[in-house]
Amino acid sequence: MEKLTQTTAQFATTTLEPHPNAFSGLESPWPVQPPYPDEKVAQNDALTAKRPRLNTCGGCDARWKGAKVCHCSARGCHQTFSTVTLFDLHRSAEGDHGSCKDPATMRNGKTGEPLMSFREGVWRGPAMTEEQKVAKYGGKA
Repeated sequence: MEKLTQTTAQFATTTLEPHPNAFSGLESPWPVQPPYPDEKVAQNDALTAKRPRLNTCGGCDARWKGAKVCHCSARGCHQTFSTVTLFDLHRSAEGDHGSCKDPATMRNGKTGEPLMSFREGVWRGPAMTEEQKVAKYGGKA
């Protein structure tokens, strides 16, 4: 097999040797190459893959990130919630296809406190107290 020349993503020309175990005429003349000839490019791509994807709604201008964030696309609602639980709480079985409750008017049945607060474009549950954080994560209060 002859040597082949390939231009990489960084526009540098490299000469590639065929793989020593390649069968002449049965496989591609191009040897197997790593997806990124430059290690830095591979690291940057790995970092990008870990970033949460930006999601959008086709019926409104909402944008959100996060695997647990939920957006209600029901007509007249288009609210975004930080968890599936909060999304489920705002839905009601009333009507042919269910309906949405206004998150601002929903209250805790025991304390009367609001169930959710609107922060940074998302309906979120109440902030954890120091005691709750210690109980969940350990450490000092």
